Amino acid sequence: MITVKKMGLFICALVWPFIGFSNSNLILPPDTVYFDIVLCEGEIFEGIVYEESDYFTDVELGADGDTLSVLIYSIQVTDPVRTNVVTSICEYGVVEGYTAPGIYEDVFPSFDGCDSIRTLEIRPFEAFLPNIFSPNNDGVNDYLTLSASDLSEMKIKTFSVYSRSGERLITLSESVILGSNFLWDGKVNNRQVSAGTYAYYLEVTDASGESVCPIYGDVTVIR
Repeated sequence: MITVKKMGLFICALVWPFIGFSNSNLILPPDTVYFDIVLCEGEIFEGIVYEESDYFTDVELGADGDTLSVLIYSIQVTDPVRTNVVTSICEYGVVEGYTAPGIYEDVFPSFDGCDSIRTLEIRPFEAFLPNIFSPNNDGVNDYLTLSASDLSEMKIKTFSVYSRSGERLITLSESVILGSNFLWDGKVNNRQVSAGTYAYYLEVTDASGESVCPIYGDVTVIR
């Protein structure tokens, strides 16, 4: 985006000889013309790439080599719009087309302004579920709870608990995970399950649904 604004010109004239002489000639010094130039960072003007604001002076010549105008350019460089985004990625997941943790910088072109630059920091998603809990309403370890490195935008895609024989006992889906939220209270159809070992399968996804983390294992219920 290049914006040029002509600020104005300054003209002065000298008459020679002064009043009282028989001959007079008009001598016109060059006009001075001011321009404001607005550029996006990295744009080219008059063959120069501008990264910061500057100014320069040029002259405009007539056919016989005389100076017609002095051109003064004020170059104002506009910084791009910058945003920073932090998110998490699962193992074998995909976030914005990226498949590994890291810091990535993307430029998004604009048709009516300066380009925007986004810095995307992708951190590995790490999750933990305990292998034992005691849903006996004593206020200690009563729930099977997910602990993770980043739960701010993560959602449960699906969560299931299975008996040792492979029977699916419960299923949750499309639930928002909160830092203090629990996955299972040790009940099926509002009835306490027997003490024993159960299998679980959990899929957690980010807000875009692109990065899916499968988490599975066994948990022992004690009374």
